[in-house]
Parts: sequence; structure tokens; C-alpha cells
Amino acid sequence: AFRLHVASEAAACLGPWLSGRDPAWLARATRCLAVADRSMIPGHQTHLHEGMLGGQLALAYDAFQPALTAAQRTVWLRVMERLLDLYLDTARVSAWTVTANPNANPVDNGGSGLLALCLLNEMPGKAREALAFARRYVWAWLDYCQGVDGGNTEGAQYWQYGMDNFLPFAL
Repeated sequence: AFRLHVASEAAACLGPWLSGRDPAWLARATRCLAVADRSMIPGHQTHLHEGMLGGQLALAYDAFQPALTAAQRTVWLRVMERLLDLYLDTARVSAWTVTANPNANPVDNGGSGLLALCLLNEMPGKAREALAFARRYVWAWLDYCQGVDGGNTEGAQYWQYGMDNFLPFAL
């Protein structure tokens, strides 16, 4: 993956924007995404970086969306659609990054599932297909990694990492 960090800068603008609704943060976020749209090269399949980014952008877009101009909205949707398309390509071939038991699963399915929820009205066909995959594939992680005592077979750090990406989608 190349230059995904530029797109994640857009999501990082959400906190400051929420604290005061300063339009400069929204403009900065959209500028970051415009640069990412021209320069980011995701991996050949959804993996940890793309999964996390999808969820981050979904949360930011959900908050920013009412304040976006039509031109800004187009930029956001273009970048998010690229990530959703990558997830669909990954899920359709049952790649290990979305079907495995370890933490890649909740990161990729949770983040991409949240992205699909965010885009349900914008791109209903793609979003519904992505949601079906995310809901189906995340069970491998839930069934394997979550112990009856609430623990995780991969340890506390990976439990948190997986849950941080899974719970916003699940809730």
C-alpha cells in the first residue's frame, strides 16, 4: 500500500472539527482526500491498513456529510468507493485477510463493513454485497478467537486491536 496515510489524515481532522465545527478542518480533510485520490495505491487486496482506513473514513464522512459541498462529497465518495471495491474484490475470492481467524479478520471486515454501512444510501448494491461478506466472514474470528471467559486467543493487544475495528461495525 502506498500513501494511504494521506487519506487517514482526512479522518484525523474529525476530532478538531467536532470540537468547534471550524470549516477549515473540513476543507483540510477534503484536500487530503483529493491528494489521496490522485496518489494512493492500495494493496492488491484489503489488508490491515485498508480495513482500518475504511472504518476511519466511514466515521468521518458520516459526521462531515451534512456540511460537504457537492464537489467535496464527490471526492470523499470516490476514495471510499475505491476502498469498498477493493474489499469486494478481496471478499469475492475469500482471501485469507478476510476469512482468517486472527486479527486481520475483524480489522478488515469491521472496517470495510462500517464503510459499507456508511455507503448504503450512496451505493446500495455494492454496500449490500460488502455487508453480506463482512457479516459472514467475521464469524471465523468471533468463533475462534473469543474465549468463553471473554479473553482472546491472540492476547490482550490483539483483542483490543480487533475489537477497536469490529465494535463500531457491530454496534
